[in-house]
Amino acid sequence: MVGKLTPDDIVTASVLPVIMHQSPWKTANEQLRTALDVAEGKPIERLEQNQPMFWGDTLEPVILREAAKRLSLTGVDTDIAGAFFHDELPFACSLDGEGIGTKVFTHDPANGIYVPMGGEVDTRSMGVLEAKNASCPPEDAPAPYRGYWQLHGQMEITSVLGAVSPSSTEEMIFGFFCIVLMKVCGTKS
Repeated sequence: MVGKLTPDDIVTASVLPVIMHQSPWKTANEQLRTALDVAEGKPIERLEQNQPMFWGDTLEPVILREAAKRLSLTGVDTDIAGAFFHDELPFACSLDGEGIGTKVFTHDPANGIYVPMGGEVDTRSMGVLEAKNASCPPEDAPAPYRGYWQLHGQMEITSVLGAVSPSSTEEMIFGFFCIVLMKVCGTKS
């Protein structure tokens, strides 16, 4: 998915780290001001696309296809054009993709599989995919603004049990993928 699909006057999965005070780029009060401005009909300032954003958008399908292949996902859809809304809350998200997992994974960095905080992850269910083009190496515990809260929001809204967030590093765009697997119930140890 490329482009903004969710409203700016409600909470969205992509702004969860901001409102949780875990974003280095924006404060919760700034996010609230944006939502209030939209609700009042005021124009809001959008960040112009920069090089990392351009490469993230350009490489998103490549990243998701490779993640699906490495994770043996089936029924993969990366052409999701609409927003999803929570049944009860003013809460929305968009998805980069979705697919059905078929395996249980453990931490396997040699094959580009990273399970944060160890253990194993059972992906045998429908899951959401969120691509991140990051300039950092894989982490045992991903930064909360690097897809962690966004994935949990997407799972809550879509009622799926799993999520996959593959991210490539700018330094090795085609040769290195960090596959992050998360489940609502956590990982088994």
